[in-house]
Amino acid sequence: MYIGLIFAGDHALGWVLLLIGWAALKTRGLPRILSYLLVLYGIIAILEFAVHPFMIVGVILGIIWGVWLGVVLLRSKV
Repeated sequence: MYIGLIFAGDHALGWVLLLIGWAALKTRGLPRILSYLLVLYGIIAILEFAVHPFMIVGVILGIIWGVWLGVVLLRSKV
């Protein structure tokens, strides 16, 4: 039951990340590559329950994306 809830939460998070990445691409609020990484991270999070090696890729991609987003936000003037 616990593992099922974890996968359901990751699946929902994947959809949220995918939609945020899509909005970032459309509004150009973030650098394009960072937005594409977010879309890719969302897709990987959606597919984690079916393809278990995506879990490791998702964690690594999430760390890279999070650090890069932090740098972008620290450098922004707003």
